[in-house]
Amino acid sequence: MRFSVVIAAYNAASTLGEAIGSVLSQTCQEFEVIIVDDGSRDDTAGVATEFAADGRVKVHRQENAGPSAARNRGIALARGKYVSMLDSDDLWLPNYLSEMGRALDKSPNAGFAYTDAWALEETSGRFLQATTATLRHHPSTPMSGERFIAALLRHNFVHNSVTVPRTVFEQVGGYDPKMSHSEDYELWLRIVISGFDAVRVAGQLAIYRIRPGSLSHDETAMIDGLHAVYESVLQRHPASPSVKALAQARLEEIDRYTRGNVRIRERVRRELGEATRRVRSRWRLRSTPPPHVAEAFPNLGLGRSTSLRPTTKRHL
Repeated sequence: MRFSVVIAAYNAASTLGEAIGSVLSQTCQEFEVIIVDDGSRDDTAGVATEFAADGRVKVHRQENAGPSAARNRGIALARGKYVSMLDSDDLWLPNYLSEMGRALDKSPNAGFAYTDAWALEETSGRFLQATTATLRHHPSTPMSGERFIAALLRHNFVHNSVTVPRTVFEQVGGYDPKMSHSEDYELWLRIVISGFDAVRVAGQLAIYRIRPGSLSHDETAMIDGLHAVYESVLQRHPASPSVKALAQARLEEIDRYTRGNVRIRERVRRELGEATRRVRSRWRLRSTPPPHVAEAFPNLGLGRSTSLRPTTKRHL
């Protein structure tokens, strides 16, 4: 088995079918799909089971334990050389697996491969001009080693559609089950700090859906998540003194903010909210989908009430 695709799903009945469909339409067909239903209360399990007639699709149910535990369950069940993570409301372009496999095959020290993604605003049903690399402020110049680690410590610019060699999970472990926010960020840092390379695959190979409310966060939970990430770098990760110093500086920035005057924090929240609204108002939408997206998903990105199902063409 070349790829194991892990999809952790919680109350994802409205989007899970399209996510699975985008896997089944891959040009590379050497995969298994492991769907972990994390105690959903909707028809997530029913949607997943519809695809189980394809022997490569396996459905596992568990009591709700959070995204980290659900992904770890899928990773533990994986048999593939490479483990690909797909969120239950995201999509892959048909060449995602083939391009990831090609990049990882050429990179014996790779810890994970990641890519850019087109951003689909669900409210308007149209794609943004900016991709996730732009939205996440991905560094403009290639970097590796401690330069990459330092850049990643400043902010998480890795979109979550990643592929990881299974042997890397065996060496560094999976997602931290105690973390419910920023758990992916902590894992990417743990992998590169452990001495592995991050491989960026050119182009946009995924579709990230911006859903209503996805730009608003529980501020306390978000700060707690980042605090836990930097604490992990300081206490658990085999980081160099310079990397630990940068993690300490980031931790101190968070502590200064959380110890700040309540009135100041409220003002910052308001300013952040206003800034977010201004940014959204400036987002430019594409009048037509990107050509290769339109070929794979002919009804996607044309406006409201779009279908996300890919074409059913199979590739051998």
